[in-house]
Amino acid sequence: MEFVRHTWPQAPLVVIACDLAARAALKTAAHTDPLDLLLLVNPAIDMASLLMAVHGHDLIADYQFGLRRGVCNLLGLNVNVDQFVSDLVAGRCADLESTLEDLRLIRSPLCIATSPADSTALPPTDLPHAFMTALGTHTRLANISSPVTDRHLDVHGAPPAAFGQLLKQISSIISVQTLSPQQEIAAQPFVARQHRIEQEFNFLRHDGSQINREALCAAHLAQLPQLGNLHEYRKLLDDLYGLMSPLEPGAVLVDAGVGQSDLTRTALVNHTYRAGQSSWTDRPPPLMVGVGRSRERISQARHAALVLQRELATGFVGRLSAMPPLAIAWLQADRRSALPFKTGSVSRLVCNLSLPYAPSPLAALKEWDRVLHPDGRLILTVFHPNTDLSPIYRRHLRQANQDEFSAQAQPLLHYFARLREAIHHGILQTFDEAGLGALLRQCGIVSFRILPIFDGQALVAIVGKQNSSGSLR
Repeated sequence: MEFVRHTWPQAPLVVIACDLAARAALKTAAHTDPLDLLLLVNPAIDMASLLMAVHGHDLIADYQFGLRRGVCNLLGLNVNVDQFVSDLVAGRCADLESTLEDLRLIRSPLCIATSPADSTALPPTDLPHAFMTALGTHTRLANISSPVTDRHLDVHGAPPAAFGQLLKQISSIISVQTLSPQQEIAAQPFVARQHRIEQEFNFLRHDGSQINREALCAAHLAQLPQLGNLHEYRKLLDDLYGLMSPLEPGAVLVDAGVGQSDLTRTALVNHTYRAGQSSWTDRPPPLMVGVGRSRERISQARHAALVLQRELATGFVGRLSAMPPLAIAWLQADRRSALPFKTGSVSRLVCNLSLPYAPSPLAALKEWDRVLHPDGRLILTVFHPNTDLSPIYRRHLRQANQDEFSAQAQPLLHYFARLREAIHHGILQTFDEAGLGALLRQCGIVSFRILPIFDGQALVAIVGKQNSSGSLR
């Protein structure tokens, strides 16, 4: 604000802030010269209550009584909790009463806007009655129909609906020059260039290299056993098996991106049960091939699958040894290399949450499409720009009556925070529905469906070969 006032002293000054930043903006505006407009979207009004709702702890009181926690997953990010709470208390931003104090000092025109939340990190809350009562006559209330912080921006298309609604609130206070359609078209290349520059700067600033992406992938694989304890993740695997089905005798199935063989084991359990209920057949079983990059990971996956096969065989009195329901093989292959399959030879190819770590999603998709049988099906899951797995794990911990700040719970929460930060900074490849559809069409794929999955934290694309609508049923 000081920089803008010094650089453009005659220009009107409007501050727009969301969530926690809105609380900081309210504090700042209460103790500086009046603004032309202070526009707060979904403001965090009562920080103590917000932290209690998310974490189940009165973190303010805990800190004041001397409890120290260090760096933890706070609101989905790895934060020094002690420093954060200390700053809240020292800055008088910790509770509703401090917010009301700042509100009484505001001399700027104020607009409070609410919009649909685009993240599960901050739970939706109604504005407290005491806050609504304290609002003066100079305050406007507005409802924004779409999320204002959606990270997908089509710079060549129409501006987001939320942008137009925010601009309407601004133009009610100050004069805003409108552009003609010709001027908007002429400005698009400049907007696109600036948007790309900011993306690249953010990417480089946070070390968005493939080396960093590989480190995140290693962390992902290390946390898969813990992730497998979550009901939502087990349901994701069952959903993927359902999308793979039916598995015809002799069909070739590929699990691309083997980590801990979780999908292969899920397919083995489900298909073994189905085979146990069906009549005898001498036709060859489906062959599921796990493809991974690490020899060590493949060895671990092979061992885990063999152990599971022996456990399942005991329940069918030797029948599985005579009629294996699902044959399993393993292959080591690099992401940058062609898959060791003939063109059109694979009936089902599944890639579960591996595409975000790929050097080139476009190249990977083209290779998968190459090996897919004309009547085959490609099933892939990806993170979207607002993925945050922390709330899922917190819900699991609360149901188990476990403390999320315990030494046992924090490693997985720490990884989830790293994942969210990597997504936010563009280190990982993420897609919303429009972006994923555009990527598929860029590969020449026209027959696909895209659906939410994993409790809304990911997207699944079910892809058939061109003009093969039957594969999507």
